[in-house]
This record gives sequence, C-alpha cells and structure tokens, in this order.
Amino acid sequence: MESSSVGKDEDLTLNKAYLAHEYPFKQMDLTDKVMRRIEQGSVNERKAREAGGRKWLRPATVLTGMLGLILFASVSGYAATKLIEIRDRSGQVVMKTIDYPHYPPDATISQQMSDYDERVKASLEPGEFAAYYINDEAINEYDKLNPIKFVFQPVQYKTYAEFAEAQTAAKGPSIPMPAYVPEGLHLLYGQVHPKLPHSGEGENSTYSQVKQRLIERASQAPTSADKLFMEKLDWTESGHSQLYFADEQGKIVGYILASFAMGSDVWPQDGDVVEKVKIGEQQEGIYHQVAREDGLHSLAWFDSQRKIAYNLLVKADSGYSKEEMMRMAASMLNG
Repeated sequence: MESSSVGKDEDLTLNKAYLAHEYPFKQMDLTDKVMRRIEQGSVNERKAREAGGRKWLRPATVLTGMLGLILFASVSGYAATKLIEIRDRSGQVVMKTIDYPHYPPDATISQQMSDYDERVKASLEPGEFAAYYINDEAINEYDKLNPIKFVFQPVQYKTYAEFAEAQTAAKGPSIPMPAYVPEGLHLLYGQVHPKLPHSGEGENSTYSQVKQRLIERASQAPTSADKLFMEKLDWTESGHSQLYFADEQGKIVGYILASFAMGSDVWPQDGDVVEKVKIGEQQEGIYHQVAREDGLHSLAWFDSQRKIAYNLLVKADSGYSKEEMMRMAASMLNG
C-alpha cells in the first residue's frame, strides 16, 4: 500500500467528533494505552539494563507479556511481598506477579508522543491500521527500541455474532460469550485488533521493512516538513480481542480481553490485593483488587490448551463483586 503523511493543517475536527461519540468512556478504551505502555516498557527495560541490574526479557517477550496483562493496573514502584505463579500441566509458568521497576516517563515527551498518536488515529477509518515514524531526535533518543509506532482504529461489532465472525476471519484469540452476565450489564460491542509487528522478528520482517521506508522518507524530507510520517498497513491476523459491557445507562463498566500471551506478568501497585483463585472447579487464576476507586479490578487466567490469556476487568467503583466476576469467568470456561 502506498504510504502517506499527515499534514499539520489537516482538519481533524470531524474525526475527533466521531471518536468522542464512539468512545463514551474513553478511560475504558485502553488499546492505545496498551500500545504506548509497550513502548514505554521498552524504554524502562533499556534504562534498567544501562543501570546494571537484573536480567531482562527480550523486547519481543516484553511486548507479548505487556499486551497480555498490562491492563491490570497502573505500574508503580510496588514491591511484591509474595510471588504468585500459575503453571500449566507441564510445569511451565504461564502467569505470575512481578516486582517491576518503573521509571517515571518524561512528561513533555510523553505528551508529544500521545499527540502524534492521536493525530494518526484520527486520520484512520474504522478497521485501518497504520505505522508511523516521528522525525524528532529527542523522541527517538528517549525511545530507542521503538522508533516505529503503531495505531489501530477499531471496528465496533455491535452483536456477538458479528464479533465472533471477525475473530474467526482474523484467526485471533477467541472470547466465548459468558453464559452468565451480572444483572444490569449487557454486551455493548466487541473489537478485534491486529497482531503488532515488532523489532524482534528479523531483518526481513514487516517491522524492518516499514522502518526502512519511513525513515528513508524522513531523511529525504526538507527540514521544514512535518515530523510525522505514516503508512497504512494491510492486516489479516489478530493479536488480541476485546468485549465491552455497559450498564443500563450505556456507560462502559468493564470488558474482557483475550490475547496470545504466554509468560504474562501482573504488576500491582501499593495498597492492592492480589491472590490466586480457583475459577470453576479446576482453572487457576489471579484476582487483583485495586486500591484506587478509579482503577480496574481484574481476574486473569490462562487457557493452556488454546494458549490464550484472558482478562476480565471491571471498574472498581461499579459495585460489582469479586464473586460476580468469578461466576462470569467460570461461565466462559470450555466455551
């Protein structure tokens, strides 16, 4: 597909209005935040290595783990007092809590990156996926491991049948419709997201090819040109899916995320409660109760047969209990 750039003077008012309408509770639509946390996590990883400390995972592994379970909580300097692990039948750890060192991001650069991200997303139609490069020395020095960013404008499937069909077509991780949904909640929509290219896939990978094209375009552009260079990408394979649930007023209360995320990590923050639980008769999971009223309680488990990590997240101030979350998750097993 021919690449294109986003101009500074492009009128994005209509697209922004569309986004505001389609995301009634934007805090709950954390797809972009996940992607940005993946990028920030790579920066944290580099800084930790430079400081000389513990052994760190390769970027590809970090990406997989973050995409799977980054939505549990805001990461902070939480020191895990008790390691919780979930293992599959072979004894391999598939999910665990972890003491993850967090380095506060540069507020100015983080805002700049967020602004660029929003510009690209606002230029996309539902279902479109794009890569972009910011020709800015300070930003690229800050995030050396991720010079190429990715943004997706999701399609919102209003019925489970449409959502299931999209999951199947994209060969993504499937989310069975819960047989039990707490009283007062209903399915609002589902989303199917593309698999993210990443730098650990080799020289001939999609990531490497896109990186070469975008950086070459940037190098040939006049100094007065826009710093943002983007390219729309075709995609056929999904990396994760989400089902959103709303209350009787139509306000999003929680959602379910499914991803191919072996070796996923849970990072609580101070004051949170994390415990290993039994979902149904045999499925082990990790329940995470957040201390913040504006946070998200979560319940996660790993389907070892399908190699899918599931996450059920509910607003902490919604009034829905741990028991209701457990019952909802149990009703998805073997679905």
